[in-house]
Amino acid sequence: MNQIRIANIDEVIDLGKISKNYKITRNMDEEMKDVWKAFKYCVNHYLPYIVFANDVLKVPPTKTFLELFRQMHSAKNKGMVEFSNNEDVQGKILKGSNVEKEEEEYKFAAKDAQKIGAVWGYVFQEILGYRRVEKPVRINTFGVKAASVFEKEDAGKYGEVNLESYMCI
Repeated sequence: MNQIRIANIDEVIDLGKISKNYKITRNMDEEMKDVWKAFKYCVNHYLPYIVFANDVLKVPPTKTFLELFRQMHSAKNKGMVEFSNNEDVQGKILKGSNVEKEEEEYKFAAKDAQKIGAVWGYVFQEILGYRRVEKPVRINTFGVKAASVFEKEDAGKYGEVNLESYMCI
């Protein structure tokens, strides 16, 4: 069985491929640089946990990502963390955020919220072989009102994520 490994995830997460099916994501890497880098970082480092939250807890991947994004943004603002996709730190990723801060809460514009949902839809449907549950779950996080939970359909184009290989048990 083919399994996604940290070493090849960047080859799989290609905005050109994503925007063919999810047109709203075009130029996301330029328009939402901070979010795009955080997305790639989370796929590289937290995908098994995001899958676990979706499969076991029925928490939409978009919600899990937004909570991770909140923590990253908070840590970045406190000067505690830098993010990169490899061993060499490529710099802080959340400069010039498209997120508006309002009394300790952040809010994405509706179109940006759709982009975030679309990239997670791509990961779960196109890469991992899930199908979207018909009724979205209300999440009300960062201005994102609802997001989809996914159900496992088959092994997907690139195989399954082996949770045991990434988790400390």
